[in-house]
Amino acid sequence: AVALFLRKNLQQAYISAAVRTDQLFPYGTHPKLDYLWGTEKLQFIHYGTELSRFEKIIHSISQSELALSYLRVCTENTKGNYNCSQCTKCLRTMIQLVATKSLDKATTFKSKPDLDLVRSMYFDYSHNYQVEAEPVIAMLKKEKREPELLAALQESLRNSKKGPPLIKK
Repeated sequence: AVALFLRKNLQQAYISAAVRTDQLFPYGTHPKLDYLWGTEKLQFIHYGTELSRFEKIIHSISQSELALSYLRVCTENTKGNYNCSQCTKCLRTMIQLVATKSLDKATTFKSKPDLDLVRSMYFDYSHNYQVEAEPVIAMLKKEKREPELLAALQESLRNSKKGPPLIKK
C-alpha cells in the first residue's frame, strides 16, 4: 500500500521474502502474486527467496554493524520502543541473533531473550513456522552453546506439535 501511495516517485518496489521458495506457505506475500500489485509505471519485485530468514541473518544482518544498529522487526511499538524484545517476532529474531553470536551488537533489542517467553512461543506447524526454530536448534547443538536457550526452544517446539494453545478468557 505504501509503495502504491508513493508510486508517483517510484519505478520499482521490492518485497522481501520471509522464506525460501521451498518453504512457501500461505502468507501475506508470495512470489507468484506480488508482481500483480504493479501498475503501468510501478513494478513490484519479490526478492530474497534464495535464503531463509535465518540464512539472511547469518550471511547479511549479523555481518553488518549498520543493520544491527537499526534492525527493527517489532510491530508492537510497546511504549514507543523500537523493538519490544517480548513479542514473537522480536523473540524469533533475538534467538537467531544469539545463534549467530550477534545479539550483543544489535542495539535495538533490550536484552537476551526471556526463556519463559521462548518456552511459551507457538510455532504453527500447519504454516511451517517450525522451519525458523529447527536450524537454530541444529546450530546450537552442533556448537554446544546456549544450553538454556536450546532447551527452551526444544520445549516450545514439543508443545507446538500438540497444536495451538487454548485462548484464556
